[in-house]
Amino acid sequence: MVREIWLGGIPEMCEQSYMAQLMSEFGVVDNMEIFAKFAFIRFKLAQEATIAFEKAERIYQMFGSPSGFRIFFSDPARRANIVSNHYEFDRQSPFIPVLFLGFPPVTSSNVDIDHMREVCEKYGTIVSYYMKKNTNSQTRSFILFTFDHVKSALRAKQELSRRRR
Repeated sequence: MVREIWLGGIPEMCEQSYMAQLMSEFGVVDNMEIFAKFAFIRFKLAQEATIAFEKAERIYQMFGSPSGFRIFFSDPARRANIVSNHYEFDRQSPFIPVLFLGFPPVTSSNVDIDHMREVCEKYGTIVSYYMKKNTNSQTRSFILFTFDHVKSALRAKQELSRRRR
């Protein structure tokens, strides 16, 4: 689950204040990046991005039904910090015990799943994992570790966020 959507085919003169007003109908907006004809909208919660995605027809109409309008979830392999909820919400909520680890495109081909599993097992029991390894220099690899408890996943996230390497 990601908390960011990509909007394409939006009016070129879309101002940030207007975009914030429109998107706040679907949830609390954490960050916006607006470009000519497209925008990235990051919400505080992944479920808010899902609501906005499901209301694509409403958003289309709010923009005046522009031709070429599209809405997608942002790709976690290309955009960092969009998986799961904003950190403050993760601390307070009983969410699924999944840890997302993303790697810059430059290091993606060197990611060793066994080494990363060893590092993460220090924080709790890993039930399963999924890895998407990219050798393309434009996209990032990522691993999803599922822990047996939410607290283990949050502890791993906190500790690994403090590390430099």
